[in-house]
Amino acid sequence: PSNDVVAPDLGPAPTDLGVSDDLAVANDEGSAIDSSIPSEDASASGSTYAGTWAQIQRSATVTDSPLGGDTFDTTIHTLHLVVIGENEDGSLHAEHTICDIQAESDFMQTETIIPAAYVASLESYTRTVSFDSSTSTFTAEKVTEVKGCNLTDLENEELPTSDDDPRVFDQDGDGNPGMTIQISGLITGDLYVVERNWTQLEGSIVSEDRVEGLLTWGVEQNKIGTSNLLLSMDINSWVDPDTSKSTFEMTRVNEGDGCYELISQFGQLF
Repeated sequence: PSNDVVAPDLGPAPTDLGVSDDLAVANDEGSAIDSSIPSEDASASGSTYAGTWAQIQRSATVTDSPLGGDTFDTTIHTLHLVVIGENEDGSLHAEHTICDIQAESDFMQTETIIPAAYVASLESYTRTVSFDSSTSTFTAEKVTEVKGCNLTDLENEELPTSDDDPRVFDQDGDGNPGMTIQISGLITGDLYVVERNWTQLEGSIVSEDRVEGLLTWGVEQNKIGTSNLLLSMDINSWVDPDTSKSTFEMTRVNEGDGCYELISQFGQLF
């Protein structure tokens, strides 16, 4: 768990990271993805890229060990269903629905679990995206999400620091303030948090059906309660300075596919 984490800019080429077994469920019956590279005269129109996509975002952090001494690495894998549509002026927008979140850590004594109720309570959001076939580049504008509280100014307003702040609400509907994150292992219990995170994407068009690149991101998180007093300790966490570890990939999927199809075919898609 982290408090007030601020992200630096992230840099060079991405690396491929795995996810937990619960998420990476392969579907042997799924169809193969066409990875042919578009020719130099390929259409740059929005209609070329409009459609339904699966996207995985990998957010890498470093955290101080609660046992003292060493740090440990954690990567949050967030699976998105992305529907790209064309606006009247030919520009593109992408509607994101978060399907699953998995935390992968090399700190074996404790596991962080993002409950299904947490994921189900997240609102969809829309951002402007651009595919430039002439340079084979993809960009997605910065988007900020706030979880577990209501803010008037999403970018600049201070997050609540206690559960009696009137801006805090039980977003995931589990009877506890804010959003609940489960901790299991060396210390077991629930964290109740409010959070603000932002993401921005910049990558390369590998083909008309695949994009990959860098995830630039940041997060602020305040604990507003716990079910176990041992979880009240402050533990510092920050974005991994190895800028190759925070990445994203996008793969085109069948029209009409939803979160169920993306989760069940994850091993084939990514």
